[in-house]
Amino acid sequence: MWRLIVLSLSLFVPICPALAQSCSVVSTPLSFPAYHAFSGNTATATADVTVTCTGLLFVGASYDVRLGGGQSGSIPSRKMRQASSGSELGYQVYTQSGQVWGNGVQGSVLQGSFLLGLLTRSRVHPISATIPANQQVNAGAYSDAVTMTVIW
Repeated sequence: MWRLIVLSLSLFVPICPALAQSCSVVSTPLSFPAYHAFSGNTATATADVTVTCTGLLFVGASYDVRLGGGQSGSIPSRKMRQASSGSELGYQVYTQSGQVWGNGVQGSVLQGSFLLGLLTRSRVHPISATIPANQQVNAGAYSDAVTMTVIW
């Protein structure tokens, strides 16, 4: 009897789709500390990106999370803007392995998988970001809107 169950499971797994029925991605805010243009220091920030996949049963579901270029449209040279002046402040976002996070063509992607999932599974990916030193910019608040896309 036991051998029959093992055999039937091993035959079922390769047929079972490796895709989750849906996946979503969210991030905690990426907020930099005050940036001092003349200090010669970089400013760094961290955040967590959470990927959640749901489905009745999924086996070997893998995903990629891609990050766009933001307002600048350029992954290698991302820029935040000051709304009042249009002044730009360069920055970059990195994966936990220290690679520029991008779309897979420019920069790497966050990748993950769930060996086995039942109903809902989540995985957290730490990220970091840096504002390079010595940028001559106006004082004030700067922001960017960057799109994250999860592909599963």
